[in-house]
Parts: sequence; C-alpha cells; structure tokens
Amino acid sequence: MRQICREAGVPDSAILLEDQSRTTLENLANIRALLARLDQPNIVLVTDRYHKWRALMVARHFGFQAQASCPPPSDTSRFRVLKSWLREAPALIYYWWRLRSLDKQSSG
Repeated sequence: MRQICREAGVPDSAILLEDQSRTTLENLANIRALLARLDQPNIVLVTDRYHKWRALMVARHFGFQAQASCPPPSDTSRFRVLKSWLREAPALIYYWWRLRSLDKQSSG
C-alpha cells in the first residue's frame, strides 16, 4: 500500500507505516499513540475494497476521523478477491463483537 501511495504522489512524510501488528485491530491500536503525538485524529486508510468496512469500524471505534482509499487490485487473482470478500462477512461480525467486548471491559 505504501508503494501505491507513492505512485499516486503521496510524499513519504505523509505516509505512516505500522508494521508490528498482525490484525486490523492491532494495527489501529498501535497507531493511536503515534497519531496522538502528532495531534492527528484524521486518517486515510489505504486498504482493499473488501476490507474497507472493517478497517473503518475499528478506526472509528478508536476515535479516528477516518476515510478509506481503496485502489483497484492490480494482479490479484479473482479467486483470492472472492475468497477475501467471503471472509469479510464473518470478520465484520467478529470484530463488532470484539469491539463491544473491549468497551464492556474498559467500562466495567
């Protein structure tokens, strides 16, 4: 995604790459401190179209004013795209449940 941003003319200074996480939830949790230091609640998530809704849900949960940019897939096979879309339905439900659980833990 960083390369796609560069090719679109986004300067490196405007790209923050978090490479320590393994999940969308970890990724957005990990960037909170970094963006807080920059006093930057507005973010653009560069992600795949099928992943957009889950990424936005998590970002907004953490208080980001988020938008998504979804470049067209380049050389991804149709099978992989279909598999990814099918995976997102249960992933959205799981993340919704997971975020509600986190809210209950922090308030109780």
